[in-house]
Amino acid sequence: ADHLRLGSISFGTVLESAYGTGHENYRDYSNGSHWKFYSTLFSAAGIKMALPIAGVSEVGTSIIANKSPVGIAAQSCIRGIWEEPCMSCWKCFRKSLLEKALGQTELDQGVLMAMLRSSEVRSKLSSLPISHENVVSYALNRTGDMDNSEMKSLVERVCGLGSLPFLSKWYSPSLELVPNNWSMDCAKGIQRYLSPMNSREEKAIENWDMGDFLVSEHTLSAHRKLVDLWS
Repeated sequence: ADHLRLGSISFGTVLESAYGTGHENYRDYSNGSHWKFYSTLFSAAGIKMALPIAGVSEVGTSIIANKSPVGIAAQSCIRGIWEEPCMSCWKCFRKSLLEKALGQTELDQGVLMAMLRSSEVRSKLSSLPISHENVVSYALNRTGDMDNSEMKSLVERVCGLGSLPFLSKWYSPSLELVPNNWSMDCAKGIQRYLSPMNSREEKAIENWDMGDFLVSEHTLSAHRKLVDLWS
C-alpha cells in the first residue's frame, strides 16, 4: 500500500450482503464482528477499508450499471464469456428478471423457461428463504404477465413481501463504512444515479424481518406448490 500510495481498499459489498435485506433479519453491519475485525486489521496495516455501495441494493447496482458510461463492462455471470452469459446459472436468472423489470432488456419466454429448467435455479427457488428474495420479489412485481404455471407459482410464492420500491434508492447511513476523506465524493457519485431513502424507507431496512412471512400459511403453501411442480 505504501509503495502504490494506496489510501483505501474498497469492496463491492451490496445492501443485501451488508445489512441482511432479503435475508431473514436486519444485520447491524457497522457494529458487527465482520466489519470490526477486518477494518481493524486493515487499519493496523496502515490502510483503510471501504464499502462504498453497502447502501445500494442489487436493484440499485443494476440501475447504475445501465446508466453509467462504463456500465457496459458489468456482467454478473462468471461462467459465460464476455457479452455471452451462460443463461443457466442463478445469477443469470435473477439479473435477467431484474433487467426486464427495470425496462432495460426484453426477456424471451423460451430463454426464461430454459433457465427455469436449470437444476441450480430450481434449487435456489426451492429454498426458504430464497437467496436475495427481496430482489426476486421486486422483479416479479414489475415483470408483467408471465403466462405459464411455473412463473405464476413463483409470483405467488414471493408476493407477500410486496413491491419494495425503496430498493431502487440509496441507504445513506451506509456512508459510515467509507473513510471520511472520500465519503462526500462517494455520496455525490451515488446520487448521480440514485435518490437517497427517506427516514421511513431507512426504517424499512433497519426493521427488516422475514420471520412472520416465512412461517405464514400462505408462504408455506405456495412454497409446497412450487416445489411439487418440479418434483
